[in-house]
Amino acid sequence: MRPAINGQPIEELSKLYDPISESDEGPWVFRIPHELVTRLAALSEGERRKLARRWSKGQEFVLEGWDKTDVARALELICGQARKGSRAKRHCFSGCVSRGIV
Repeated sequence: MRPAINGQPIEELSKLYDPISESDEGPWVFRIPHELVTRLAALSEGERRKLARRWSKGQEFVLEGWDKTDVARALELICGQARKGSRAKRHCFSGCVSRGIV
């Protein structure tokens, strides 16, 4: 997400996230950097649309069958949570769970 916002290389991205829960099997929970939460909270509607178009072309979204409307809806939810976290001066977190291979 962050590289799509400010162009930072993905290798640098992983160094900025603070792992809260780690294991080989997951789930994995990370504290989202304050700078990223602040930037997401401040995105205008036009910036969100532009970012959603870029994200929707990414491999992860393409492989999962998301279109730009799906990505735009998800981004609005993410930005809404970032705004709530920023206003409340609270940390925001990201989590992911492996689906496994069947």
